[in-house]
Amino acid sequence: MEKKGKISRDIASKEYDAYLDFKKISPSKRSGKDKIEIKSTIVNAIVDGLATIDQETFEIKYTLCFPLKDVKTLVFKPRLTKGALRKASNGIASDDGEGRINAYISELTGEAKNVLNGLDTVDYSFCESIVMYFL
Repeated sequence: MEKKGKISRDIASKEYDAYLDFKKISPSKRSGKDKIEIKSTIVNAIVDGLATIDQETFEIKYTLCFPLKDVKTLVFKPRLTKGALRKASNGIASDDGEGRINAYISELTGEAKNVLNGLDTVDYSFCESIVMYFL
């Protein structure tokens, strides 16, 4: 597993907040236990050198803890259009939460859904945290 240089929790937290600012996530939507857990997951990955947030494009690059055959990193787009979300969810039942999350991860990263089915639960947890602000 390739790790980047570690940064402080304070800097990682500020980078994450800048990401949410870019996405226009209001302060009220950032509060609550679930959102604090999401922030903790992402900030911890940044501190540990597994994730970076490009402060110009706001893409999040995540180095998989358990790389797949042809995938070692995932790069998440910061925004999706309604059309892209509709495309990502096409054919997935409205009550299939895991299917919707997989579809969003696929659309955000450009990786095929069947490839993402091989994600380890550790890596999936990070990806799921990114998707939560798109649901």
